[in-house]
Parts: sequence; structure tokens; C-alpha cells
Amino acid sequence: MLKTGLGTRIGNWDEASQSVVYPDTAATVVGGADGLKSTQPKFQEYFAAGDEQSLDTYWSLLNSFTISYRSPIAGGGNDGPNNPAIKRWIKTYHVGPIGEAKDDQEFFSAFEWDEGAGKGVLVDSAAYPHTYAGSVDGDDWAMTPATQRGNYAYLAFPGPGTDTPDSYKAQMMDPSQAYWLTDPWKAASWGDAQGNRANRYLGVVANLDGTHTSAVSQRGYYARTAFAAYTVVDGEVVLQAAFDSADPDDWALGGSAYDYQNRGNHFTTSADLDGDGRDEIVMKAMVLGLSADGKEIEPLVLNGDVMPTIAGMDGKAPAVGVFEFATDEVRNNPLNEWAPLRHGDRSALLPVDADDKIMHFSGSEEHLYDDLRNGRHYGWIPGPEAHDPLKGRRLGSDGEIVVENSMIYGRYQQSDDEGSVAGNFSNRWPGAQAGSAASTREVRSLVDGRVLTTTATARGIAQGLNAIWFGSGLTHMAVNGANISTVNDETFAATQYLATGLTSTGSKSTPTLKADLLGDWREELVLRASGNRLAIVTTLAPTQYGIRTLMHDPMYRNGVANKNTGYDQVGFASFYLGDEAELPSQRTDITVPQRDLTAPTVTVKTGAGETIGTAEDGYEVVSFKLFDEHKVDRLTLNGVEKDLVDNTWSDLNGVRPGVFGAVLGANELRVFDVAGNVTTVTFTLVEPAPPAHPAWDAKATYDTGDTVTHNGKTYVAQWWTRNQTPGTTNTGPWMEQGTLVPAAGDDIRTWTSSWTYKGGETVAHNGHTWKAKWWTRNQTPGTPHGPWEDLGTY
Repeated sequence: MLKTGLGTRIGNWDEASQSVVYPDTAATVVGGADGLKSTQPKFQEYFAAGDEQSLDTYWSLLNSFTISYRSPIAGGGNDGPNNPAIKRWIKTYHVGPIGEAKDDQEFFSAFEWDEGAGKGVLVDSAAYPHTYAGSVDGDDWAMTPATQRGNYAYLAFPGPGTDTPDSYKAQMMDPSQAYWLTDPWKAASWGDAQGNRANRYLGVVANLDGTHTSAVSQRGYYARTAFAAYTVVDGEVVLQAAFDSADPDDWALGGSAYDYQNRGNHFTTSADLDGDGRDEIVMKAMVLGLSADGKEIEPLVLNGDVMPTIAGMDGKAPAVGVFEFATDEVRNNPLNEWAPLRHGDRSALLPVDADDKIMHFSGSEEHLYDDLRNGRHYGWIPGPEAHDPLKGRRLGSDGEIVVENSMIYGRYQQSDDEGSVAGNFSNRWPGAQAGSAASTREVRSLVDGRVLTTTATARGIAQGLNAIWFGSGLTHMAVNGANISTVNDETFAATQYLATGLTSTGSKSTPTLKADLLGDWREELVLRASGNRLAIVTTLAPTQYGIRTLMHDPMYRNGVANKNTGYDQVGFASFYLGDEAELPSQRTDITVPQRDLTAPTVTVKTGAGETIGTAEDGYEVVSFKLFDEHKVDRLTLNGVEKDLVDNTWSDLNGVRPGVFGAVLGANELRVFDVAGNVTTVTFTLVEPAPPAHPAWDAKATYDTGDTVTHNGKTYVAQWWTRNQTPGTTNTGPWMEQGTLVPAAGDDIRTWTSSWTYKGGETVAHNGHTWKAKWWTRNQTPGTPHGPWEDLGTY
């Protein structure tokens, strides 16, 4: 499931062309008739034909522009020189999916793999509640103090320490232009009208209500932030609940829209933080959950701490790599202020000690405590830090707003410091560890925030050492892209353990996927091999520890499902593994069904008329009985598929050349059960033997005892007859001769209603043999007080 727009198409790999093919059909294109008119091939047609009307209607790539505050002539990376003296308000266009769609049609869609067709198909789409608009008044353009990339140029009144700020995150603005901050006109609905902030999408899988698994789409995290949770009900995509930082009804913790903006990283995850059986959505500095009535996603906690202010620091900027946040000195200074944390980069949500305490480690891209609404600088916020995701600004037990301090450590870095990594890399100290700011070499405890040691590496633990359980012990090894290393438990230096020779498609040095796929609690890597193949890398290291599969842990499953979005980060289980902690107990709330490994049973029917011939000599016609204790699903005959009704017993009757894909000669029948097990039967079909008797002829004259065939049956004349059709009456001149039933005995045939039987003759009927007591015709065996004696089953 994913956020889609008009013309979004699902593609399938085509082996012949060695490429992905995107068919333009209702089963593969989002948006119905409008969607089919909004695909890439359609736009190529419109451009080639000069069809401006269709482009105006369906093209949404250049409908937006912005009046931006930047240099009109100077280059210099994404943002240009950080000099307000050369900046001007100019009109800028940006290519990207940034304009509003026809009739504001945006969607959230579900796709699935059609195993029978061997292709992906569109299941359903639902309307997306958070559609694009350029400005807050609904127009396609906006006026924002943004640079070329969309970063804000807002710092009109800088404080100390900003004379050489990180231009990436603190673009200077001339004080005379601050009017456009305090009294905005044509303000951008999503923070900019260039497509950067409006089209920053993330997504998580979360069990928000404790019962249903939801796909949660996130739009925006630099500025306006919105969520929409969807489930699939009877094949239809259904909106479950939503949140929008621009909606005052969603400000559950008070304040304004500004309080709920810029709280996310480039990655969001989910976990049951409070143990109530319902997952929370976990951003960098905001935790959200489902409302009590199940209709809204609402903010539960804004994570923050007391931040040093210009007044609290006596007008002096913090020392880079030295100043420590989350201390009594900072928190007890009445001139300092509590403020939420802001946008960051790398992150990890993980249990950090034997009590399975969940903490959140994150890098930070913002470093000034300021206000984008007035351009004023008030203080500073940390670089890489760690905090308790359940502490901050939240509602108390009586509904009152409670403000707590979240962080256990944070260093000031004065730059975009995307952060290090976190994990339990060493058993020399109890609990998990993480790195610190780029200008330090500190390794920090995620239990209490203290400095454990200093190393020879910037940040204490090098970037790219993503935690993985791959070895024999309980401490983490490290995976950097496609390579695995051991981590020295004292120096935290990495030594290569396995170079896979494969390719990772992850970002920030993460593997494509890390997960306990094989179930022994050590984790596998999924990587890309040559020839567009997937490779699974597993450990061969023995271990003394028997731990339940990590995939039985909901938080771990969420982490695996959430991994490949944004600047993807690796996930963790909800339980801590370490030498000082007991191993997690086996779960008792999960029933693991036994896997069905037994293939269906296929037998040839031997009933009269059902099968003619033998396996050795070939069949003129053959019928099969199909059985599987766990239900028969489908079959194929020479590749022609037939869907069955998922019953324990099923049939395939009357197979002869030309019927249901059957051919003369060799045939292959494959029968599948619902678990995918298959039984293959090969058999041979032959031409029917020529009839032993001539076909009945209406013009011919027949005497007593003459034998003919008609409509596949054999008839014997009782007396002289002409032009009387065999089989039209049970009392006429023709007697139908039953077929031989070898299982009932030698020369015993099936009973027919038109044959005359003398006392003592034996027939087969309904699985029993019957003996005539006297002459009889057209009297069914088994009729009470009739002429037939039941001799029992055969």
C-alpha cells in the first residue's frame, strides 16, 4: 500500500525485454478514467500533438511556482551564498510532482501479487485526505522566504555564535524582510510551493487499535505534518483515521500548528511504547496514537527539554563539542526555556537495558532554538542526542498538560550533524551504546547518557556500523551496506568479518533489508545480486543461545516492515539482549500453525463410464478423484488452469482428447492444495477403439438378437424392428446392454432399465451386486418387495 496520484502505474518485470513493463489498464493504473489519461505515454502524446487542453487538465508537474528570497544570479550548491545583501524576491519554477491534480484527486492504493497471473495488480484506491495546495488560500503558488532547495531564509535577527552559521540550516535574512515572516501573504500550505516539503513522504505499518494492521502514510516533516491510516476491508481500501498539524482540532497538547511542525526525521517508525497492546507512531520528537474513539490520530507526546537561551548563557554561544544539554545546570537556570526537539537524520528506537526500557537515539539537523514566524534567534538545541519517547509535553492522568524533560544526553555541534548509530556493541558496560557529536569521540550510554569511553573515531562510533545480530554472542556486530564487521568491545573499531560482494540499495549505509528471516534469532541480509536477483545472506556461526524468532516480536516486525522508507534505518526487537540480562521468555500468545507439507492425493476413478482404458495401454477417457486434508485449491492440465472451490474432495471427470486442454498422447495433470503443495500425474490418451457393432440405422431392418450402437451405448433387439430409436423407451424392442464391471465379478454388467433379466442373472448397481429372483424388466434393484436380491457390496 502506498500514496499514489492520477496515473500511478504498477509495473511488472518482463523477462523477454529485461525491463519493467507498465501496462495502461484499469487493473494497473490508479485513478480510473482520469488516471488512464494521466500516464506518462499519454503526456508524451499530448506534448507531441500540442494538446494544451489535456495538459492543462491532467498535467500537475509545473502548476506551482514560488516567490522565493534568494540570489537571482549567484550559484553555490543548493542554497546559494548565505548573504542577505545579494538576496531578492524572485519567481522560481521547479520540475517535480508539485502541482495539484485534476479535481484534487490524490489517492492511497493497495496492490497485490496475483500468483496465478504472475503479476502485480491494483486492488483498490481510496481518496487521500491531505491533498496538495500551493498557498494557504488554495492557489497554486506561494510566497516563501525559501532558498532554491526550499530551505528557509528566515534568520533576520541572529544571536551570538551565528556570525559563521551552517548556511545549510540557518540562511540569513535582511531584517527589513522580516515583515514577510510576521505578516505572511500567500504563505505556502506545506512550507514551500516548490515540491520539497510538500512531497516528503514516509510510511509505517502499525497496529493502532490493537486489532487491525494499518498502513500509515505520512506527508511532510520539515513543516506541516500529516498522517492518514488505512486498512483493507473486503478488498476495499478504507481510511481509518488521520492527523494534520494544520488542523486546530488535532492540537491535543495545546499550542498552535507550529508546535506540531518540524518534529520528524527522514524516517518514522512504530512500536507499542506504553504496553497497552496498541502501536504508537514514533517521529523524532512527536509520538502519536489512535484516539479513544478510533476516529483520529492524535499527538500523545512532544519530546523536548530545557534549552539554553541567549539570556541563560549570558550572551555567549555554547562551545562546539563541549556544551552538554540535559544537565541540572541547564535545567535549573530560570532564564532557559523548555522547547521541543527538531528535525534530524539517523535514528534508532531500541531497548537499552535488562528492563527493556525503550529509548530513542537521533542525530539533529537543526541547531538553533529560533522561531521561523519572526526570524528571531532565542538559543540553541543539541546535535546528536538520546531521549525517552514517552517523556515531554503530554497529557496527565486528569487531562492536564504535563511538561517533562525527555533527554538523557546531547552535545552542541552547531551544524547539520546527522548522527552516529546505536546498539549493544560491547558487554564491558551494561546496556546499549550510541555515538555523540561529530566533533567528539565519545561513546555514550543509552541507559543514563554518561560518557563510557572515548575512541579514535569521530562521534565515538563510526557512521555505517548498523547493529545486526549475526555472530555467536548476544552483542551486536555491524553491517555497513553489504559488508559485515565485528566491533571491538573496548575501542569500538570495526574489523571486516564478511564482504558479501553484493549490492545494498539502502541509504545511509544500511543494507537493503535486515531481518530474522530463517527464525533462529540471528539476522539475515537481503541484498541485490547480479542479473536482477535477490540474495539472502545468513550466518554460519554456531551459538549456545536458543532465542525465539525475532519475527514473533511485534516491534521487530514493524521495524522490518518500516525499513525501506525515507533515509531508511534498521529496526530492533522490543526486548534487550545482553550478557547481563535474562533471555526473553517464550511467548504464549502466539499460535504457530503447523505447515502443511503433504501434497494432494490423485486417483483414477474406475466406475462404469468414468474411465475407459488402463494406465499401461492408455485411456480413451479418464476421470480423477482429488483429495487433500487441507483442501484442494486448483489444477492445471497441460498448463490450462482450473480453479476449484477449496474443498477436501474434488473431481476432474471425462478427460478425453480435445476436452479442457487434453491431447492425444502424453498429458500432465498438476493438482495444488491451498498451501501450495503439488502432485503431478502423467497419463496417455489414445483414440477410442472402433465400435464392435454397427451404428443403428433408421432405414435398416433388425431381427431378434441384432446388436447396434447408438449415442455411445450398446443395444440388442428383442424382436423384429425398424425405425424405432434405441433408448427412447424402456419397454420397446431395444435393450441397453450394461457395461462390464470387473470389480463385481466376471461378466457382470451394470443394470439398465430396458434390459430383460431372467431369474438367477446377476447385475451391478450402486456399488452392490444383485441377483434376479424371477423375470424382470424396468424394475430398479433395491425396490422394496421387488425382484432383486441384494448380494452385498463389491
